[in-house]
Amino acid sequence: MGKLGVSKFNPVLFALIREMVAGPILVAIALFLEGAPKIKLKDLWMFALSGFFVFANQFGFIVGEKLSNAVIGSAWQPSQPIMTVTIAIFLGWESATPFKLLGIFIAFGGAAFMVFYGQHFSSSSTGLLAGNILFFLNCLGTALYVITTKPLINTYKYPPITVTGFSYIFGSLFMAVTAVTINTVPGGVKFVCPVDENTEEVFRCGHHYCSCDTWTVPDNAWIPLAYWIVFNSVLAYFLLTWGNRYADASKVLGYTALQPLTSALVSLIIITIAGKSKYPDLKEPGMNGLGGVGIVFGLLFIMYDNHLQKVKTDKPGEDSVCDELIPEEGRSRKQGA
Repeated sequence: MGKLGVSKFNPVLFALIREMVAGPILVAIALFLEGAPKIKLKDLWMFALSGFFVFANQFGFIVGEKLSNAVIGSAWQPSQPIMTVTIAIFLGWESATPFKLLGIFIAFGGAAFMVFYGQHFSSSSTGLLAGNILFFLNCLGTALYVITTKPLINTYKYPPITVTGFSYIFGSLFMAVTAVTINTVPGGVKFVCPVDENTEEVFRCGHHYCSCDTWTVPDNAWIPLAYWIVFNSVLAYFLLTWGNRYADASKVLGYTALQPLTSALVSLIIITIAGKSKYPDLKEPGMNGLGGVGIVFGLLFIMYDNHLQKVKTDKPGEDSVCDELIPEEGRSRKQGA
């Protein structure tokens, strides 16, 4: 759905509208269900940090999907819990066990296969390489969003929908600055809207030609945009943050293992029914998409290691990421609650 939305749409403008609409909706729902939020000024930096990771996640995916394709973008998604575990190991929050290290090695091998297989790194493949780099940014942003929102929910006791809404508000501010910068800097729009063999219409962007009109919303993009606002923003991020209250960070992102399969199947169904000529931006799964299998297997090794550690300690796993982000004052507040 995202690929269809950005085929003639400036992806940065797409992401900006998505965040600017979803944020107020989430805050309005929070006000209706939970009353006026009592956010302390000293906690605002954590909301801003979470908002930055929302921005990184959505900028990376939307622009990456414009430059690459939906199947490769979905194949990247299972790397999110693996990135979470990797960050935790580097910061000393989790132990580097053999199964965990093996899972990380296999997963990043699969990611490297997706990026480099069949690429000759000529000028024609620059966009695909940039798309993969942005997908990496997308997945890293999601992992860090889960890590930074956990103490807000579990320690400072902010309601999940309040955390989600205000994170989106901050994210939209970062996206607005980025959108204005890209749309005004020479060559910025050309980078996010390159002209290629699948381009149906060419637009003038300063001294360059682009595949999108800088500040215009195409008529055929309203339905995909509405879908992204309602399902991929309001509903998905609320459920993600709500689940973060009850599960370990890596488990919250476990669903991402299903995304490569569902994206590939939906792309094939649309191409089969409507025809390739109607949606030239949609791509059938290629051989490099098999790298997603390595990511899934790596994730399974990490999940198995988590199971072994839980059995060994004979008690529910406590997400240590939360405590490491909390200052001493926050910990005492938690103990006195």
